[in-house]
Amino acid sequence: MILATPKKRRQRRVSGSAAGLAHFAGPVSTLQCFEDNSLVKAALDEPGAGRVLVVDGGASLRRALLGGNLAAAAQRNGWAGVVINGCVRDVAELRAAAIGIRALAAMPLPTKKRQLGLRELPVQIQGVPVRPGDWLYADADGMVLSALPLHAGSASPGPDQHQRDQQQQRGKRRPGARADRSGVRHRSTVGQQGRQQRQGAGGAE
Repeated sequence: MILATPKKRRQRRVSGSAAGLAHFAGPVSTLQCFEDNSLVKAALDEPGAGRVLVVDGGASLRRALLGGNLAAAAQRNGWAGVVINGCVRDVAELRAAAIGIRALAAMPLPTKKRQLGLRELPVQIQGVPVRPGDWLYADADGMVLSALPLHAGSASPGPDQHQRDQQQQRGKRRPGARADRSGVRHRSTVGQQGRQQRQGAGGAE
């Protein structure tokens, strides 16, 4: 696999294994462990929300940190991908997964379960620093890391804008009301003017 950071121009090319989706991207969640995938399972059992789990497995080629069951859990819980600085197994199942998977190699032996490891900390994958919240983009050519999202339309509206949008939508649905640019609704004066005209005509008679 190839991991690069566009700003620092740092990249590392190593032999690797890819499975699942050819293209994937998302904000990074990090994990560090060694020949123990207890925390990998715990992470992938949580809602992924389109994130990419980057696992620093110490580049160990002796145990597999990800297999078919965990890949199915990642897909079920909405992870975009998993990047393993280590090994995977159940390659046939991983190839059929609807998430992106990158690793150094395949290894049939599972890990031990000692509940050891750390989550959400800066790690180094083949010499490239990876931090929680970085954005990772992967395709057939390799992977790119960025501190900020590189794709258009990635910024989400803030809570104030979201509230204004809701107010404007409610104003559109209610007859006799309008919304100004601030999102504040104002009752229409058309009906009031009509009533005042009718009252004035009645008084004249």
